[in-house]
This record gives sequence, structure tokens and C-alpha cells, in this order.
Amino acid sequence: MKYICTVLVAFCLLSCEKSDPDTPRELCGSAIIIDADRVNDPSDGFGLLEASVEGKCLTVTIATTGCSAQGWELDLVTSGNIAESLPTQSGARLIFTNPAAGGITCQAEIQETYVFDLSDYLTEGALPTRFTLDGTDRVLEIE
Repeated sequence: MKYICTVLVAFCLLSCEKSDPDTPRELCGSAIIIDADRVNDPSDGFGLLEASVEGKCLTVTIATTGCSAQGWELDLVTSGNIAESLPTQSGARLIFTNPAAGGITCQAEIQETYVFDLSDYLTEGALPTRFTLDGTDRVLEIE
């Protein structure tokens, strides 16, 4: 009888659900690009209307003139550097590509919202941080 109880308890313990570290996390948007070579890539003109952070998800709304937002690409690029201070200092640059730039011109102002996942860049050791969107006046406090 003891043997059956021991086997039963062992089976129950082994069959408990464990979190799998290889399970991908749920992303909140496009991942931040960590590439020092791309930080100074050219960017088409745009205006930053809004920027906010919730957890490690950065949401930005941009605007520019054009016919539509179709084909727009917005990347968030960082060199990967984080200044060690309290709080840390971090930053990234928005690089906008508008395939219609220099082509047919429309005078409508188009707005589009993008979401970026900062998890690969802002590890727990980097938090809290003052996150600067380089080239803008936006500094966001991330805890």
C-alpha cells in the first residue's frame, strides 16, 4: 500500500505543469532593433505626435503628408548602449521609410500608430531607466 501511495504522489508531482523557459513570450509589437550600424541610417521626415510606454511596450504615433500610410515602415533602432546611472539612461532612434517620399505628392496629413517591444533591450538590470527617443524631445520614464 505504501508503494502505491509513493508512486501516486511521485506521479502527481512529476505531472504538475511547469513553465517552459523555451516558450516564446507574447510580444507587444515589433522588436526593437539592436544594431549600432543602423542607428545613423537616413530617415524620411515625419512628426512625432505621441509616445507612451506601458510595461516594456512603446507606442508611438507619427504623422506626415502623403496619400496613405500603406507601405510605411517605422523601425526603432538602438546601439544597445545603456549608461549606468540611477536611473539608467537608454535611448533609441525612430527610422521612418516612406516609399512615396520624393514621388507623387499628396497634401493630406496621415497619422499611424506603431508599437515596439523593448524587452530584448531593457532587461531587468537596466530598469528603471530614462528612455530617450533620439532626435525628439521625448524622454520616457520606464520602471
